[in-house]
Amino acid sequence: MGNCSCLQSPKETEEFLLISSADSDSPATLAYKKHWEKMIPELREVYIQFLQHKGKNIQKLEIKEKELGELGCELLCKIFPEIINLKELMLSNTCLGIEGANKIADTLSDLRKLEKLIMPRNKLTDEGVEIICQAIPYMGEIKEIDFSYNDITSVGAEKIEEAVMDLEHLEILRVVGNNLKRRSLEKLAKMLGGKSKLKVFEFGVSGMTEIEIESINKMMIRLD
Repeated sequence: MGNCSCLQSPKETEEFLLISSADSDSPATLAYKKHWEKMIPELREVYIQFLQHKGKNIQKLEIKEKELGELGCELLCKIFPEIINLKELMLSNTCLGIEGANKIADTLSDLRKLEKLIMPRNKLTDEGVEIICQAIPYMGEIKEIDFSYNDITSVGAEKIEEAVMDLEHLEILRVVGNNLKRRSLEKLAKMLGGKSKLKVFEFGVSGMTEIEIESINKMMIRLD
């Protein structure tokens, strides 16, 4: 007896229909065809919405407690241009480092309507955060940035300062849990003090005294 295609599982049929109906020339579509079986659920769901022509409706992409790896970062890079109305990107504890930052940076600046860039508990060093920061000035609507609990030093703090300097809507900046020195925090706080919309600057560093923390807070004169 020959094989009957009607025995194909509903899941496989759905995948076939999604792929067949999509634009085969799109980089995101080609990436889905090649890698859909290896995708983590969060990414796979975003790709399916894109294939269903709902990419412009996606406003939040959240990946937590899962290693992105090289493939995951490559898939993010491919999908960013298709979800340009995204407002919140959260990559928390995904082992994102310099290699991953290099991959996603190619299209991260396409997210010009982004309001929240949340990347805590990763492996971002000064080089990694510098790469990410190159995209931030293009995000004119951004309100919240979180680089807490990475591996950023004073060098990276300078890159963050440069990236957020001209952001008009910034309300929250978190850099707590990094390897920042008091002097770099003071410099960053002084710049942030000129931003009337800023509500939160979270910078606590292990070993800082209450007096040191208070002295930094006082530099943010417009927040009082």
